Amino acid sequence: MVVVKFKVVISSGRVKEFGLEGLGTPFIIVFIVHLLFCAVHLSCGYSAQAERVAVYAYCTLVVGVTLQFIDVSTEERLRQKRIECEGDGLG
Repeated sequence: MVVVKFKVVISSGRVKEFGLEGLGTPFIIVFIVHLLFCAVHLSCGYSAQAERVAVYAYCTLVVGVTLQFIDVSTEERLRQKRIECEGDGLG
């Protein structure tokens, strides 16, 4: 399992911690980076390159969301099996 944690300092001085878990996390982060590159290419007038990067961004988003869905659904099935086993006295 991939876990990415962020620490953000809020204006009140407190530190808030955020975490992203799952197999798709790296792909979703790459998607965000690709979108930043798209914005830079568009602002510099390179629309053809921006369009190409946008296609790569979309592909990484599809892969990331698919992996996240698989991860969540697998985790839910495992949790249900554990509950069933505990209910049967096997756990």
